[in-house]
Amino acid sequence: MHRLLTTPGFLAAQLDRLRPLYRDRAAALADALRGGLGDRFRFQPPAGGMFVWGEFVEDIDTQRLLPAAVASGVAYVPGAAFAVAADHHRALRLSFVTTPPDQLREGVRRLAAAVCRHT
Repeated sequence: MHRLLTTPGFLAAQLDRLRPLYRDRAAALADALRGGLGDRFRFQPPAGGMFVWGEFVEDIDTQRLLPAAVASGVAYVPGAAFAVAADHHRALRLSFVTTPPDQLREGVRRLAAAVCRHT
């Protein structure tokens, strides 16, 4: 691993390849969230990274919603997993880096359906 990462040009080439891929996937997820969940879900479109962090406006417990989401074929990490004392029960973290845009859109459609069934 050390040899690979220290090979001149390797890391720069990887970043050049991944940045547009991740940018497109982040944009696809953000667009799908806006279209599929609308004003029910607040988030900041990612300026980088690999995840979208968001929060339901309504009192939707994302830990309790998770089984319905998984049964619908979509998964996320509930916000409660990221805090001990803070209340993030309405929050969740979605990854976009390993999933193509069409699957991200379908995942949000499935998540929105699970939310509708859950509430």
